[in-house]
Amino acid sequence: MAIVNPDTINKWERELIESLAAALDFREVRSLFQDKYGLRLKENLESERGRIVAFNNRIVYELRFKAIAIFSIVIDRFGNFQGFDGTNEQDALNEDRPGSDTMLSDPEVIGRKERELINAIASGLNLNGLGTLFGKEFKLQGLGDPQFESGDLVVFKGHAGFQLNFEMALNFSIMVGRNGDYLRFGDFNQPPASAEKVADTGTLNLEPDDGSNRGITHDPGT
Repeated sequence: MAIVNPDTINKWERELIESLAAALDFREVRSLFQDKYGLRLKENLESERGRIVAFNNRIVYELRFKAIAIFSIVIDRFGNFQGFDGTNEQDALNEDRPGSDTMLSDPEVIGRKERELINAIASGLNLNGLGTLFGKEFKLQGLGDPQFESGDLVVFKGHAGFQLNFEMALNFSIMVGRNGDYLRFGDFNQPPASAEKVADTGTLNLEPDDGSNRGITHDPGT
């Protein structure tokens, strides 16, 4: 039997979550995100719904955001996918290198034709399949297909290849303690939340990792 109007609870919970999200250190959030996933986020983070949850026998706040991640892939000259990011064993060809002063061709023509080559390769990509690979690799919920931004020729494992750079819209959540401390990132690949949740304005299941949360525990926020 409800003794308090649930609309009142939901209204003030939403205000609490919105205030917490607005006060977050977004520079630190982007840094933590890059440390965990190896991906850079563009600066325009958009606050989404959040919720209060019980996690590891604590009351915590799960704050949800929509963001744009920047990532790269490397493919070889046979069109084979060689991996994300390409920071390992990769070296851009357009870096300064010792060379001759004798010019044999017009660098503007070379640059223009290289761009045409990169654009042709990008236009032949299966973006939906790339988005699926992105989700499996980083365990993040992408929104739509990746968007091609730029590319370059690279040396990869001693052979010529191509680096293609993309932006990807995605959802992520971060869990914050009642003292404002960072706990962990959420997992959008978990199943829907169970009835043990404390209060929910989102869709994530954040059951305790150790399965020990049974009954009621008063969390002093420490």
